[in-house]
Amino acid sequence: MSNAQLDINTQLQLSHRGFKNAKLITAETHPEFYQHWSNLCSRAGFTRTMQLILCESDIPNAYALSESEMAISTGLLRVMTYREVSAILG
Repeated sequence: MSNAQLDINTQLQLSHRGFKNAKLITAETHPEFYQHWSNLCSRAGFTRTMQLILCESDIPNAYALSESEMAISTGLLRVMTYREVSAILG
């Protein structure tokens, strides 16, 4: 996955927060985590799965970029399991 798949507004938001390397999380790149995320979105009543973006940072962090995009840091994935991160995002 490359930044080319992220729209320019998302890239700008991330760069303003200090993140230069961001990638979309998909079923191909992170199958187990994406499945948890997809289930959370379904249970929340969303008609489609929100975009989840992985940002390189040692600081554990997660935040909403918009109504359809969430960002998480690699630092968060290092200190927590996918299930724990899903609980935070849910």
